[in-house]
Amino acid sequence: MNNVSPVDTTIKYGAISGLSAFVFFVILWLMGTNPLGGGWSILGWVIPIVFTVMTIRDYRNKDLGGYITYGKGFRAGLLMAVFSGFLLSVLIYAFITFIGKNIIQMQIDDFYTNMEKVRGIISAEYYDMLIKNFESTKNYYNPANVAKSSFIMHFIGGLIVSLIVAGIYTRKAPATDTSDISDDADSNLN
Repeated sequence: MNNVSPVDTTIKYGAISGLSAFVFFVILWLMGTNPLGGGWSILGWVIPIVFTVMTIRDYRNKDLGGYITYGKGFRAGLLMAVFSGFLLSVLIYAFITFIGKNIIQMQIDDFYTNMEKVRGIISAEYYDMLIKNFESTKNYYNPANVAKSSFIMHFIGGLIVSLIVAGIYTRKAPATDTSDISDDADSNLN
């Protein structure tokens, strides 16, 4: 029972997590909110956290008989994050390419809006430097790079969350009592 692979559990929860995060992404877009930016999109991080917990818990309780090492829990959580992040990235790429073509412009507009908010707080030189740097990298904002960034963020977030959740859900199997075995072996010698 200790050698059960986490793949089935991680694929199941990874698919549900990726689809749930994508539905949340689309809802934000339908509301006219930038699904790539701050604000409500930060709530999107709750989805993979919840599914990381569910993955490690179910892998421990259903697949491993109630016990799990830290390493197995971490591996299961990270695999779920990889599956979820991959699915979400593919869906985001397709959505931005074919339906939500305005999302990248929303992200660019949010940058300029936020820069105007901090204009009086930072020096004029620093403000100009930030605008200039953004202008030189604006071509970075395309569906493929947004999808890659989404995957990388899911991987890093999944790594951190899995490190924490695996520690919480670790439950070592009780040590087996070998005294009965050695007593039986000794009695056979007499």
